[in-house]
Order: sequence, then C-alpha cells, then structure tokens
Amino acid sequence: TPKPTIPIVLDVGANIGYYTLLSMALGYNVLSFEINPPNLLRLCESLDLNRWTLPENDANEMKPGRPMTRLYQMGVSDTDGQTLEVWVPKNPGQAFMKEQTTVGDQSGGNHDHVQTVTLDSFAIDHGWLIQRNSGTFANPNIKVRILK
Repeated sequence: TPKPTIPIVLDVGANIGYYTLLSMALGYNVLSFEINPPNLLRLCESLDLNRWTLPENDANEMKPGRPMTRLYQMGVSDTDGQTLEVWVPKNPGQAFMKEQTTVGDQSGGNHDHVQTVTLDSFAIDHGWLIQRNSGTFANPNIKVRILK
C-alpha cells in the first residue's frame, strides 16, 4: 500500500510564526526555519497556546489528521553547512546572518551562531528529491507556492 502524500509547508524565515500558524490552522504540516532565538520562543509559545505540539523526535512521522510542525534553527542559504553569526540588533524581531567576526566585535546587538542549509540539500536529505546525473532534480509530486 502506498503511503499517503501529506502536504508540507516550508516556512523559511518563520519569524514569530504567522504563516506556520496559518498553515497549521488550514490543516497542513509545517517545517519552520528561523535563526532568531527570541522569535523561536514566541513561535513555541503560540504553538503551545493553540495546543499544537512538536513531534518528540525526527523519528515521529508527520501523519494525516492533527497538523504538526518541526522547528529548525538553521539559516536557509545558497551555501550548505556554513556556520554564520546571527546578529540580532536592538529590534528583537530582526535577525541577520553574516560571516563570523573577530572576537571583541563591538557592533552592538546579541550574537549567536547558526548552520546554513540549502533547500535542495534539505529536500534530498528528506527523500523528497532525487538528484540526476545531469545535476537536475526530479519529483513530480512537488508543487511550489510562494507567499510573501
């Protein structure tokens, strides 16, 4: 018996989770990427208020029925596996990724570090795409919708 296809929304730069929460309210499972720790905290609080839980671990599959989300504190980039500095300026809702600076950088704001991932490598790692010899990707089940 083939496994049912469950639509998954990728919320890249989830911030406090507006599109994550909206997608879950519509019944979709969501994978949310956010680099800013205070934003991730707000998103977790919103999930808790709505009684939506996170899977215990990656072994728990997203199944039809009750929507689920997974949160990734990773920076989506055009470069895979790079460690970048996360800079959160005085406005705690903003965050930027930049090359690591020298020790003692006095530019202000809070600093953290995050790994980068490309959507291509993320999709391949999750078995959603198969890379062909020509360097192109294949999966007829993927449909892309971009919301801004």
